[in-house]
Amino acid sequence: MFHGGHLSAADVHRCIRQAAQIPSMEIVHFVGGDPMLHADIVAEAVALAASLGLRAGITTSAFWAKSPERATAAVRRLRTAGLTEMTLSYDDPHAEFVPLNFIANAVTAARECGLMLRIAVVVEAGSKITAASLRADLGLQDESGINIYETVANSTGRGEGTDEKTQAGRVQHASAYRGPCESVLHTVSIDHEGGIRPCCGVLPHYDSLKVGHIAKEGIEAAMRAAADDPLYRWIRLEGPIAILAAVTADDPVPMRAGFRRHLHRMRSHLPLAGPVGTRARSCRNASQPDRDL
Repeated sequence: MFHGGHLSAADVHRCIRQAAQIPSMEIVHFVGGDPMLHADIVAEAVALAASLGLRAGITTSAFWAKSPERATAAVRRLRTAGLTEMTLSYDDPHAEFVPLNFIANAVTAARECGLMLRIAVVVEAGSKITAASLRADLGLQDESGINIYETVANSTGRGEGTDEKTQAGRVQHASAYRGPCESVLHTVSIDHEGGIRPCCGVLPHYDSLKVGHIAKEGIEAAMRAAADDPLYRWIRLEGPIAILAAVTADDPVPMRAGFRRHLHRMRSHLPLAGPVGTRARSCRNASQPDRDL
């Protein structure tokens, strides 16, 4: 249920049934946009996932939690269907549209219904809302079943449309992650058109990074093919920063450009790389300074 559209109920069910056929699959998580814009589809899908032995989670802005009563009704419906966990997104951009009391209402409802609860705070340079400030504002401390954490904005998807200064600030942020991407080949995401990506969805949304379609290869076959792709294995083992450090090492100004410019070069280097990852330097040992990463 991405910002460009959403899967039909039939396609959501197709995804869940395919996922349930994979022994290692444990949970189905609904993201967006905001999946609660299609609450009926989500409730039915959660019930199907639960019936097939899968846990179910959702990430939402809590725009629907306008009052304690409405929040409780919405969460109870999903909990009854089989929802096991909820992630609330709240940060400076969300705060422009969602008042803090909506988050408070959703937190109370989730706790009353026994859901595992997380609150994700996306931070950038100069962010007013942080995990610490949100804990204070909500009167919460991390405890069993509740976790408030920060993540640095990624310049992919909608984030790709921000200006160069903002994007540069993201990669220079002290909390920016530069290591192996363990989500790749461990998590699968389905976009609003049914495209399959072998990661949590942070990879740039290019057609070349799709590994299949739910109506063609299906999830299991697509993920098997991805597991045989040296690029995805390299990203998982060493991460995109180490790869970019390797493939731009001979550039006049290494690492200055973004992922889009060098994607084709990653693939062109792979046949020469020998065992996966042997040419990539870890970012800690790369000769280029962090500002180029």
